[in-house]
Parts: sequence; C-alpha cells; structure tokens
Amino acid sequence: MTIDVTVRIYNAQNTSNIRCVRTLFEDKQLNWGYYWWYWDGKDEQGNMLPPGMYAFGIYTNKGKEVIDVSYLYLYPDGIWPLPNELRISAAPVY
Repeated sequence: MTIDVTVRIYNAQNTSNIRCVRTLFEDKQLNWGYYWWYWDGKDEQGNMLPPGMYAFGIYTNKGKEVIDVSYLYLYPDGIWPLPNELRISAAPVY
C-alpha cells in the first residue's frame, strides 16, 4: 500500500509568525513503513537558517491531513535530534 506524503520544515521560534521555511518533498508516493529524512538546516533558497527552534510536519491527502509533527533544534554546530539518533515515540504513527 502506498500513500502520498509531504514533509515541511517550519520556523517555530515565534509562535505569532510560524511559517514554512523548507519543503523537503511534496506528494511523494511512499510505501507504509519507517523512513529517515535529513534536513541540512537550509531554507528553500539554500541559505543556512539561524540557530533556533524549528518543527517538521509530515502530511498526506495533499498536505491536509497530519501524520506527525515534532520539534527540531538547529544549533550553530548541527541539528538535534541527529538523523541517526533513535527516539522512542509515546504513540505509534499510522
């Protein structure tokens, strides 16, 4: 079974001005399962974004249905959580 998935990164430092800073991909057809994606800390134009709090959103149904949302922290020397760092979720993602 496949599903169309969209992944976006948002600037979440200022809750009155949350905006999408990067779309990693849009309506990409994927099989159900676990995936790892890497964000390089850059915006749509390829500029490195300032350190701070960001959020990623994973969507389906042309970006209308939320599959998962979580925070990322961009530091001057990298991103946390690291791409290969395992995290245990409190609830399964379907």
